[in-house]
Amino acid sequence: MKTMKKLFLFIITALAFYQCKSKLPSEQNFKRTIQLTSTYQLCGGMMPSPEDQLASRTETPLPNYKLYIRSGNQNSLSENILIELTTDASGLAEFELPVGSYCLVDSQKANEKQIEEWKKEFKVASKNWDAIEEECLEEWIKEPLLKFEVYADKEQNKEVLNLNIHRKCFWNAIPCVVYRGPFPS
Repeated sequence: MKTMKKLFLFIITALAFYQCKSKLPSEQNFKRTIQLTSTYQLCGGMMPSPEDQLASRTETPLPNYKLYIRSGNQNSLSENILIELTTDASGLAEFELPVGSYCLVDSQKANEKQIEEWKKEFKVASKNWDAIEEECLEEWIKEPLLKFEVYADKEQNKEVLNLNIHRKCFWNAIPCVVYRGPFPS
């Protein structure tokens, strides 16, 4: 019976210690919000009207866009993805993380499979494309879309993180590869 009491007392003490430990400020998560917008490149054809030119430069909410958060200020494919987000209809996404430095990437920079496909597809120059510059690609991967902090001060975390994604035409959408083929007319 004494053994059971000691075991029970040990378990209660351990749980109480864990509860206290889990509420330390360094382990507390804080909410951040990101607002994602997009603009787009005009990709050929007829001369666009002034309205179309303005529309292409106007930031509009980007819904249903996947984003990934990694720790640190530099993207690394070997670093675990901490959070996967998808923006809502207004281009907003909320998340919670502990105090620290983080970086935000999209599926191109989070997906090692995509990078390997590009390296394979553009390994050798073709009629329309130069060979991929792997050193350039490695540097491109490291640079996140956004670097940000999560602060212990809730007021500092209220600032919305704004990011605009500029959508490119097919001939310049793949990083570190030069398109030499025909352009739309």
